[in-house]
Amino acid sequence: LELLARCDGISKIVTCDNREEWGIKKTHTAAEGAILQGKYKTFEFHKCDARNIDATAELIRSVNPTVIYNNMTLASWWVGRGLSADKGKKWDRMMALSYPLHSALTIKLMQAVKESGTNAPRSPRPKIITLLAIITSLNV
Repeated sequence: LELLARCDGISKIVTCDNREEWGIKKTHTAAEGAILQGKYKTFEFHKCDARNIDATAELIRSVNPTVIYNNMTLASWWVGRGLSADKGKKWDRMMALSYPLHSALTIKLMQAVKESGTNAPRSPRPKIITLLAIITSLNV
């Protein structure tokens, strides 16, 4: 999100997270960093739980994004860093088998994209880009 906020050619970024307070803070931080580098964009945050396909599809329809950027996972790599050494090693071993945890929310998102009827992933390069950034992992 921080990098996308500083990219040229993107005029609006819509962010989503199921944790509203955290998502708003993350969005504001990206906006402030972009402004400090002279990159002015419109930012908008929506609370959204990707596990709710119907609500996610409705959000996608209402935003009508040009591009959808997904960064969701149920198994963030950094979670094990706060654990004890023994539990951290177990977490690292489990991460080797975590592909289903990385793809579960992406599958839900793609179901919502299909239901929304949007053609965002296939859009041509426009002059104004609206980006729907799914910015974080869900804490389940």
